[in-house]
Amino acid sequence: MDTPHIHDDYPGSIIGGTDIAILVRAKVCNAMRDHLLWFLSPDVHAGFISAHDGQPGL
Repeated sequence: MDTPHIHDDYPGSIIGGTDIAILVRAKVCNAMRDHLLWFLSPDVHAGFISAHDGQPGL
């Protein structure tokens, strides 16, 4: 199987999107907001995520 994995004890990968989870107890601050806005931008999905073998959500 040629999928990304952490090490041989845990072969495989998540297939499909995993979305983003924010816990209800998370403290939302400007830094988190800025990071999420950056991460969810089309440029990041087309560039950064693809360049790091991720699955873009375009």
